[in-house]
Formats: sequence, C-alpha cells, structure tokens
Amino acid sequence: MDFKKKLKRIKKSLPVKYSKIPYSAKDKKPMEDYCICKDKEGNFKKLYTTQEKAIKQAQELWQSKGIKLKSYPCPYTLGWHLSQA
Repeated sequence: MDFKKKLKRIKKSLPVKYSKIPYSAKDKKPMEDYCICKDKEGNFKKLYTTQEKAIKQAQELWQSKGIKLKSYPCPYTLGWHLSQA
C-alpha cells in the first residue's frame, strides 16, 4: 500500500477535530503556531510556545482593546492558549 493510501486511511480513522490541521493559504504548509483546538466559532486557536508569551499577549489585548483574557495549557500539545477570563 502506498503512502497516500495509508495516510488517507489514518485520517478517516481520526475524529473530525483531529483530521483538520490549519494550513497557510499562501504556502500550503501547516501553521505551526496553531493547533487542533478550536474556539466557539470553529476557528483554530493560536498556540503560544510559553506561558509568558501568552500572558504578554493577554496584557497587550487588555491595554489596547479592554479584553480580559487568561492563559491555560493546551490539552493536546506543548503550548498555551488564551481564553476569556
């Protein structure tokens, strides 16, 4: 069995939320700063590599737009997400 057929079979066996990884429209490569987690609107969540980076982004959004966010560890990868506080 060739690689493409094996990959297709694996993707079919995965739950839907795991089979759709976001890709950059420009270069068709996986977007490394996103993971399989989605927000309430169905968009992929931004993944921060450290909690410090997530907190810094949350502080910037609080100062610029008044949006209060908190950071939490991603349940699927080694990274952090932001959520409304």
